[in-house]
Amino acid sequence: MLFRSGRIRCLEGVAALEISDPSPSRQLVAEAMILAGSVVAEYGQRHGLALPYRSQLPASLPAPAELEALPEGAVRFAAIRRCLSRGLVGSRPAAHFSLGLPAYVQATSPIRRYGDLVVQRQLAAHLEGSTVMGEPELEEQLQVFDAAVREGLGISREDQRHWQQVWFEGQAGGQWRGQFLRWLRPQDRLGLVRADSLAMDLAAECPAGSEPGDALLLRVHQVDSLRDQLRLVCAPG
Repeated sequence: MLFRSGRIRCLEGVAALEISDPSPSRQLVAEAMILAGSVVAEYGQRHGLALPYRSQLPASLPAPAELEALPEGAVRFAAIRRCLSRGLVGSRPAAHFSLGLPAYVQATSPIRRYGDLVVQRQLAAHLEGSTVMGEPELEEQLQVFDAAVREGLGISREDQRHWQQVWFEGQAGGQWRGQFLRWLRPQDRLGLVRADSLAMDLAAECPAGSEPGDALLLRVHQVDSLRDQLRLVCAPG
């Protein structure tokens, strides 16, 4: 399921909100990439190829009646997403729960993901009849580039957090309509809120007793990008 997604980008030194809207073409590309990854994984499994297979452990999802009681869209998706475990990478095929596939690899972006390049090199070597990497060698590579990927993701999150703070500094007095998704730390009244006009899920202080789907009004209470501080507060909306 695709939703509008927003992020803050630095454009020529200025923090700017960029929103990507879902479209049939984006959905088609996303599904085609999953299909390609499924086909490559099935080929690798059939021929005993060591590939960076991606998997996800099974999850216990909320009961159908519980999900149907939640508002459709972001609220229901948040209830599902919180149950899902983080993806795993290994040299042997394993089931991917959220994709519903017995095996899966990412194979369509060798320019921007090194793991995809490894997949394509393994496929090319196998098709040409040359030597392919075995599991021990691939496992060594997985440890190296998976750690690098996680480090890169951490840097990206830190960068996004900083520019988000910079952007909110320029929004003095602004208010945004939001929808309560779920509690993050109820003891601190910290919840996750969907701000549709920003196309973002944001952590904010919420009224006690907030329930999924409640309408809220989001505002900036405190922000200081130099001190890495951002405090968002919601009132009933």
